Amino acid sequence: MGWKKAQITVLKCMDNRRIQEEHRIGGYSGPCDAFEVGQQFVAGWDVPEGFCAFAYAAIHRDILMIQAGGSLEAVEPEHTAIGCCQDALCPVVFKIERLEENLREGDGHGKTEDHGS
Repeated sequence: MGWKKAQITVLKCMDNRRIQEEHRIGGYSGPCDAFEVGQQFVAGWDVPEGFCAFAYAAIHRDILMIQAGGSLEAVEPEHTAIGCCQDALCPVVFKIERLEENLREGDGHGKTEDHGS
């Protein structure tokens, strides 16, 4: 089957106002400003350009599983995962899908499209 590239789509930027007001230094700041709902990235071997390194670290194992041909029993369609950034003050939810394009040595990263563009 081989390793394939993966597409990452931003599904939701959560707004944890109460938690931020109670616990964030500086108070409420709103949802994560690094992403917009609908934004898409293509993951090769490296962190996609413009993708938050902390969010990538949180979903990296899901990306690798999908790229290698794995699936989660509770998620449809096959070769799709739902992952989340671990920033509890402003988490972001991502859909990770296997693409048909093979990963090759030297494949880095790329941003496919911006939300609203």
